[in-house]
Amino acid sequence: MDKKIKVLQVIGAMNRGGAESMIMSYIKNIDKQKFQVDFLYLKDVSASYDEEIEILGGNIFRINICDKRKLGVNCMKMYRLFKKYDVVHSHMLHFSGVINSLARLSLVPKRISHSHNTSTREGGKFRSVYLRFMEYLIYKNSTNYIACGKAAGEYLFSRYIDESEVVIINNAINTDVFVEGKMKQELITEFEIHDEIVIGHIGRFEHQKNHEYLIDIALNLKRLGIGFKMLLIGNGSKYNKIQDQVESSKLQKEVKLLGVRTDIPDCLSVFDVFVMPSWHEGLPVTIVEAQAAGLPCILSDRITTDVDLGLELIEFLPLENNVLEWVDKITSINLNENVSKDKIIEMIKAQGYDATENAVALEQIYI
Repeated sequence: MDKKIKVLQVIGAMNRGGAESMIMSYIKNIDKQKFQVDFLYLKDVSASYDEEIEILGGNIFRINICDKRKLGVNCMKMYRLFKKYDVVHSHMLHFSGVINSLARLSLVPKRISHSHNTSTREGGKFRSVYLRFMEYLIYKNSTNYIACGKAAGEYLFSRYIDESEVVIINNAINTDVFVEGKMKQELITEFEIHDEIVIGHIGRFEHQKNHEYLIDIALNLKRLGIGFKMLLIGNGSKYNKIQDQVESSKLQKEVKLLGVRTDIPDCLSVFDVFVMPSWHEGLPVTIVEAQAAGLPCILSDRITTDVDLGLELIEFLPLENNVLEWVDKITSINLNENVSKDKIIEMIKAQGYDATENAVALEQIYI
């Protein structure tokens, strides 16, 4: 190949989250001899993955699209930037309609819209019209449609695009990293874990993740006199609110807010059970990672069943159920059951969650 194919990933910013972790796993595995992969952040910020991106040879551009005073200027900046690329890969859900409209005007040959979610924030009539118009722009201006799962594809594309045109690329992981954590004993000491159930959760502190329900679970566990530690990893706009709720409920000893961590595989090795009571999700890569670590997972039934790898580690519960049913399920987990590492790796690859194999599928779309 005479020259590399230039790919621009468009995203809010590459902080540590499910979609961002998935993108990084692909970038690490993609053929660097064939592809130059850069990033455009739609915020003027530094982010958690910046250093890794640069080590991997990627460039990072920043255009603050939220600055309404410079909307025209910033759209022109994107137009000029896009003209330098062979592929624009947008991860901006509905706003991909705008991104790929500009990419089409810039004569970018491959314009990809990628759905990572099954819902977005509610709004009135104007927002409903906006979302529908964006879906139309995605249809008219994208050359390729990708989703992390069937439900995510239906959510963003089904109004105008046939299901057969949507490529499902699962939120894959590097299997060897999650099969065995290396720093378990050190983290047990750091988190002050004793003879108690360790409940883990990884996710942004936003409405979607429903952290209030997790605190309700913790309150009921304490009232029942059950020894536990709840470890919440992540950051977000509701972090301080949840921290205040923990303190007002006098749960500081039991519930630890750990912020953003870079040692997720090791943290997973400390958990006894992973709990995710989300209001909605695309296909959460954290649940794939949790299963890779052999963890039992208790999830809300709002999360797609596509996330179940068939390792008999997943339980779905309705959020409408009494919270005590969640407590009972957590306390009845058999902590002595183990899934073999070979079985885990076999199932992850068989169900299409291996990052190395999925990076090849993404390369085929870019070419």
